[in-house]
Amino acid sequence: MFDKMRRLILTGWAIAWIALIGFGCAPPPKVAIPDRPAVERSAPKPPAPAPKPADVGDDLFEAAEASFRQKDYDKALEAYTAYLNRYPAGSWVADSLLKVGLIHREKGRFSQALSAFQKLSLDFPNSALAASAEVASFPIYFQMKNYGGIIQRAGNLLKQRLSPDIYRETIDWLAKAYDASGKPGDALLTYAQALATVDAATRTAYLAQFDTIASRTDPDELMRLMNRTGIPEVQGELLYHAAGGYIRKEAYDKALAVIDRFKRDFPQHARRGRIDELALQVTQQSEFAKHTIGVILPLSGTYEAYGKRALRGVELAQYAFTSSRPSDSVTVLIQDNQSTPEGSTAAVRELAEARVAAILGPIGSAEAAAEVAQSAGIPILTLTQKEKITQIGNQVFRHFITPDMQAQRLVDYAMKNKRLSRFAVLYPKEPYGTGMMNAFVEKVQAAGGTVIGVESYDPTAADYAVPIQKLTGASADGDADQQQNAAPRNDIDVLFLPESPVKTGRIVAQLNFYNLKPRLILGTNLWHTPSARGLATSIDSELVFTDAFDPDSEAEQARRFSDMCVELYNEKPGLVEAITYDSALMLFETVNRPDIRYRSDIRSQLLAIPGRNGITGKTRFAPNRDCIKELLLFRVLPDRILDITGF
Repeated sequence: MFDKMRRLILTGWAIAWIALIGFGCAPPPKVAIPDRPAVERSAPKPPAPAPKPADVGDDLFEAAEASFRQKDYDKALEAYTAYLNRYPAGSWVADSLLKVGLIHREKGRFSQALSAFQKLSLDFPNSALAASAEVASFPIYFQMKNYGGIIQRAGNLLKQRLSPDIYRETIDWLAKAYDASGKPGDALLTYAQALATVDAATRTAYLAQFDTIASRTDPDELMRLMNRTGIPEVQGELLYHAAGGYIRKEAYDKALAVIDRFKRDFPQHARRGRIDELALQVTQQSEFAKHTIGVILPLSGTYEAYGKRALRGVELAQYAFTSSRPSDSVTVLIQDNQSTPEGSTAAVRELAEARVAAILGPIGSAEAAAEVAQSAGIPILTLTQKEKITQIGNQVFRHFITPDMQAQRLVDYAMKNKRLSRFAVLYPKEPYGTGMMNAFVEKVQAAGGTVIGVESYDPTAADYAVPIQKLTGASADGDADQQQNAAPRNDIDVLFLPESPVKTGRIVAQLNFYNLKPRLILGTNLWHTPSARGLATSIDSELVFTDAFDPDSEAEQARRFSDMCVELYNEKPGLVEAITYDSALMLFETVNRPDIRYRSDIRSQLLAIPGRNGITGKTRFAPNRDCIKELLLFRVLPDRILDITGF
């Protein structure tokens, strides 16, 4: 029964469910909808325009930037200034301040530039442009020599995180400031410590600056820096430059010690090959024939006569040296330069191969010889009047009388001994005469004398009327008889005539004719010949000249030399023989000193000579290696040439 009831219930539920579904799916009944009247719609309104953006000054700033890029700095400055005035809180204020500072710096307005940079740093301390402004101020401080300001500011900057460009420039200016303030060691360490933190191009630039500074830093300072850096590459650089510095100072023992340390500690360093070159330089200075002197003379060609006279001086010097010092030795190697520069160059090279200790000569073409000797590191004692010969280098000496020396001696005599102050010069217009005239006028003016007139003449002329008349103030077209009878011009105390005795005699005759009668007539060592005595019979003026040697001197050393020369060569010696003799003896004595180890020691000993008494007077060398001699004074008399030195 229970089952029957359950079936009835399920059947009822099923019928109800089917009915419900059927009712839901039936279409709804149709309903009538009444018609509505049409509604008129208005046309859509256009959208409102977007609001106009606020003026922030971008256009003005871009215009300023364009002018700056075109280097139209005046226009750019005007635009940047306008931007700063109109938009004090704008986005481009920091940029504008930086550019304003750069423009003022470019224009040399440093205070205004610094003012702009400082305002940027104060107003925008956290901006990257603040660091740019600091770096931009460094060239100004450098030009103002405010190196401490750069060092302080750069140090502060390096504590910050910087862009690579700003870091590079900061390091560079910091090193430059240290160097300029006399702290090259700190400059070198600044570059050294930054090498590992920069790119390859910057590293190369830093190393180049490092080399430049190290090459002029005292080698002792470089060695002290070795203890302040542990970077092997830098230590090798320091040793290399220290070795070079010691060589330049001719401290060869220290140089060798540094070279040995470099080879031991840094055998793979990039400077290894250059260190070997430095070692060779030291070897060249120490390995030479210590008692061998090379001599270069013009034994043929234009100056043959002078060369043969000089050779006599060398031969007599060698004889005198070996006779007086039998325990010492000297070897002399003679080279003929054939009176040419090419010959001088070849001669020095041959003597260098022979490893001579020093070179004497030449007389002519001295510049060519001096340049090669300087390059080879060989001391050379030249016998020349050539101007500035010793400026070629520190190995070049000169032992000869020069126009300056003669002019100074003559002017001193006229002004200090004779109390005369009004001078005139009559000279041949050729190199010797012009050189003597220039030297004489310079010495007169330096001593406070007055140069009344300077006239030249053609050295080939036989008539000197025109220049003499110019000195007297007479017209060259005037009547000769009137000029001859004119009153003598008495405002010329001293007349300088750098001429040979023969031509001087002709000039003196015309001086008499035109009544030009100075109290003192001065000449050069060209007058040192017996033929000059005839001048004293032609004019009443005192005739005086200067020279370095007197073949008729009663001094024992000079007399012995003259006697030897007459005995061996049947002729009295002149200045060339005498000064070559003194020069050779000077070198013979120097190379035989026991403390000579390097060629540089020869140079040092020559410079240390306090005053050597030779037959050409007392001689020493100035720091520029030019000789300083006490020249003799001679007066021309009708019967003799009188040494008046000391009177």
